[in-house]
Amino acid sequence: MNFENLMNAYAARHQLGSLDFGDNSCQLMIDDQIGVTCLQANGQFCIYCDFARLPNDSRSREELLLRLLEKNLALLANERISLCIDPDQQTLAIYSYASMNGLTVGGIEELIATIGNYHEFYLQWVEQSSAPAHPGMMMMP
Repeated sequence: MNFENLMNAYAARHQLGSLDFGDNSCQLMIDDQIGVTCLQANGQFCIYCDFARLPNDSRSREELLLRLLEKNLALLANERISLCIDPDQQTLAIYSYASMNGLTVGGIEELIATIGNYHEFYLQWVEQSSAPAHPGMMMMP
């Protein structure tokens, strides 16, 4: 099945209405909160999702990216989830992919569910990492 037919079958199954396609891609909303882009490139089905803005401060940016990359190494091997940066939007994103050969609507559902789950994981992790440290209380003698 080609990309548009697969995505239209997914949309019909989930009662999403008609999808707008452009350059072998389309946009979806997961749980009315998470925007994802699905696309086809070089025989691969790819799903992409922004989850946070990059810190403006270069030191904070570097520290955050190093911590995220450590977490991402395990996910890349087991879940095929990859961390990436959108330099134009200055955002962090995650993506996953699968071969279009033999891909089914069920396979797309699994990829979308995985992206949704890890979107929440990374979003919470970034929020926790960027929270200001609370200084300990000083007790006066």
